[in-house]
Amino acid sequence: IISLVIYTSKAQQNEQIVRCYFATVTFYNYSCFVQEAVIVTEDLPFRFINEEHLPGFNDSDVGHLSPNPHHQIFIHVLSKEFVQHFGGLRSLDISRTSLRRIHADAFERCELLEVFLAGSNPDLTVLPPGLFDNCHNLETLFLQYTGLKVLRAETFQSLVNLDYLTLQWTRFEEIASGAFRNLTRLRHLDLSGTLIDVRVLKPEWLVDLVSLEDLGLSSNFLPIIPAGIFDNLQKLRILRLAGNNLNRLDTFGQLPSLTRMDMRSNRLNAIEPDFFTSLPVLHEFDSNLNNDCINFRVLN
Repeated sequence: IISLVIYTSKAQQNEQIVRCYFATVTFYNYSCFVQEAVIVTEDLPFRFINEEHLPGFNDSDVGHLSPNPHHQIFIHVLSKEFVQHFGGLRSLDISRTSLRRIHADAFERCELLEVFLAGSNPDLTVLPPGLFDNCHNLETLFLQYTGLKVLRAETFQSLVNLDYLTLQWTRFEEIASGAFRNLTRLRHLDLSGTLIDVRVLKPEWLVDLVSLEDLGLSSNFLPIIPAGIFDNLQKLRILRLAGNNLNRLDTFGQLPSLTRMDMRSNRLNAIEPDFFTSLPVLHEFDSNLNNDCINFRVLN
């Protein structure tokens, strides 16, 4: 590991400072780790302290930016100027930075961005319309443990290459029926702990997720699974439904690729005899901690 910590004089009161150290330690080769940041107002400019780089590198080589996990970082506002400071960013992590607001034009130029992690920011309550419109190469998006309340139909519609989306433990008040429209390459979706209304769970809600392999719906207190909800998920391999209020299992429809189902901590007391006939390759069914069911495996 090669790293350089950049020190400077104390910031003036008329500006906000972001202090980095640089290292060649990640998949993206050259990284900026935020050592210090206090961006708490939009009324004052901020400045990156990065006059020096490791030998042979410059701003355009920085592919990854993330907070130092051992420091307390405050980035209350994410602006276009912050995101575009390093023009070659492919991965941006602002998790656990007390983020409260993202400017609508923050990702005006994000053609190279593949990973955006903004989880564990409970004061982030809104994603502005059009935020991800130019992020066509984004593959991984983490928005877990945030304060988001509404998921609009257009929020993710431009993310045509999205592969991994986690929204777990974000307590939505509304998820539009077209919220996952155009996500035809999405393979992993985690909605565990979002307390989604069972009325949202309808086939058209998941209709475009033809590549989905792993779906998390645990800890949502769901009393039923609506018929036909999974009909379009022909590639689904893992279904996580632990921690709901399901008391019986009827047919889920044809799920020809499903190999694992997690049904722990429900209220199961009945499973229809033909339930497994539509699950031809299922080999693990975990029903531990249910009323009258025992944990068992289904072997082909």
